[in-house]
Amino acid sequence: MVRLKNSAFLRVAQVYFTKDMGEVWANMLHSLLAELIKMHGWSNNAMKDPSGPEGNVAFMHLLIDALPLQPCNPTCEQCRWLCFLRSNKSIG
Repeated sequence: MVRLKNSAFLRVAQVYFTKDMGEVWANMLHSLLAELIKMHGWSNNAMKDPSGPEGNVAFMHLLIDALPLQPCNPTCEQCRWLCFLRSNKSIG
């Protein structure tokens, strides 16, 4: 299971503007990508062969698999938990 730092999540309750929420969401996705790359490495061939176990390939599969599971207008917390759910099922 991927473990992320909670620093990005602590501010979510204090976010008032849509722009700020997008910044928090982008930070969470970037942290997830960085951890997956650190754990599984990087694939230079991801665009031609998206079946590898590398971190950047796993991130794209995780993101694409989680998108259809989200409700309309999801909260940041719902998106985060769907990504965690998919990461447990697909990468362990």
